[in-house]
Parts: sequence; C-alpha cells; structure tokens
Amino acid sequence: MFVTSRASGFSSMKDLLAAAKASPGKLNFGSAGIGATNHIAVEQFDALAGVNLTHVPYKGSGPLITGIMAGEVQLALLDFSSAQAGIKAGSIVPLLQTGARRHVTLPQLPTLAEAGFRNFDPSFWIGLAVPKGTPAPVVARLNAALNKALADTQMKARAQVNGWELAGGAPKVLADLVAQDMNAYPELIRRLDIKAN
Repeated sequence: MFVTSRASGFSSMKDLLAAAKASPGKLNFGSAGIGATNHIAVEQFDALAGVNLTHVPYKGSGPLITGIMAGEVQLALLDFSSAQAGIKAGSIVPLLQTGARRHVTLPQLPTLAEAGFRNFDPSFWIGLAVPKGTPAPVVARLNAALNKALADTQMKARAQVNGWELAGGAPKVLADLVAQDMNAYPELIRRLDIKAN
C-alpha cells in the first residue's frame, strides 16, 4: 500500500498529489534502497501521476518505516504487514492499496485502479527457486508440496491478515513471471534513469 505519515497532514493520495504538483521536488518519497522494488514502483507512480517527488533511499525496510513514521518522507510503498503496526499506532496513514481488490482488513482504502491508475500494479511477489540443474522429479515433488501448503486453510488465513495473495501453480508460471520482469525492468530502469551511487 502507498502510505504517508500522520505528520504530513495528508489524508488522501489526491491531497498529496495536489501538493506535489503545486511544489515540484518539495515532497519526498522513501524506499528501502536504490533499485529496491518500492523505489522503482514509486518512480513509475511519480511519472504516471505527473509529479516530481524527491527520492530518499534508506538502508532497508526497517529504517524506511522509521523514516515514514517520523515524517522524514511523505510517501512510501510498504507491504501490509510492515505498515500495520504504524497504522494501528496512528503514525502511518494508508492512502491507496495495490492489487485488484480492496483488502478485507482495510475495506475503506481504495485501490490504485479506483483512484484512476488502472494499468499500474506494483504488487511485490515472492517465489521459491532451486539451483539450475535440479532433477525434474525433485522440482515436481517440491512444487506439489508447496502447492499443498499454499492451499492449507490456516496458511490462507495467515496470508490474508498480512495482505498476501497466495498463488501456486506449475514451475513454468514463476519462470514466465521472472522472464517478464527480466525483460521489463532493464528498460524501465534506463527510462527512469535509476542509477546506483
């Protein structure tokens, strides 16, 4: 989800974007580091929204969360589980959520599509991989066990609380996703002019 700090005074993405357009470069967004998923995603959002936010890279997610809670940056993209404690404490304000549907724990929070960003979904994904050359029967056995675990009722309930959508399937599904990202990200990084320091 996209979040801001209580200290920012913004209660909606619309308000934040209006302020960013009125004062280009004055508002900051934080990431877990240069090239991190949430860095690239917010740069994409920045371009789509037609604003110019200043990037503040942190050394990991923990310092980023501390920075957003302290009001050092006005925008960040966090996963649900990382943002929950700050939201409950009132120091983090959720603005928009990624994904196709509203999350059950925050049904009042609009999605990016509902806010007008219909072809943009910066959701993070996590996959399980094995070394190249792992025998096919071993891959098949691991895949079957993982799919069984992902279908478990308790696992689904735990995932839902944390804002995760479980998606198993055949190994080719993940291989295709990796290939898609490997093709898309180099061009995106060049276009956004993202450079490591």
